[in-house]
Amino acid sequence: MPRHNDQVAMIGTPYAAVPGSAELLYESGNISLFAGETAEDVVANQVGEESSPRNSLFLRRRTKEGKTEWRLFLTSGSDWKDADCMSEFGRIWVDDIRKCYKVVRASLSKDGRYVCEPVGTVPAGI
Repeated sequence: MPRHNDQVAMIGTPYAAVPGSAELLYESGNISLFAGETAEDVVANQVGEESSPRNSLFLRRRTKEGKTEWRLFLTSGSDWKDADCMSEFGRIWVDDIRKCYKVVRASLSKDGRYVCEPVGTVPAGI
């Protein structure tokens, strides 16, 4: 049976580079959550596409072999699933967040199997 950290380490998609401007949000053992910039975030922030900077949510895992693995969890334009019980207002708000996501806070669940509270902001004017 897989350990909790192994399960949470499989969320998101593999990310080959170290995120730009990485800021630690949460750490538990060999698993950490970071706000950071993808290559697309860097370009959007440099050209001022949005009215405020955007970033993305990353998971970092340190393996027993001493390697570091990065996974991209949430980012602008991504296709994360809406909750089935979400209201129409909630869906509109989430669509706005998808356009230009900026991570504010995130943590892991108490059992370490899920990312919870991935809180972001929407730039003014969207």
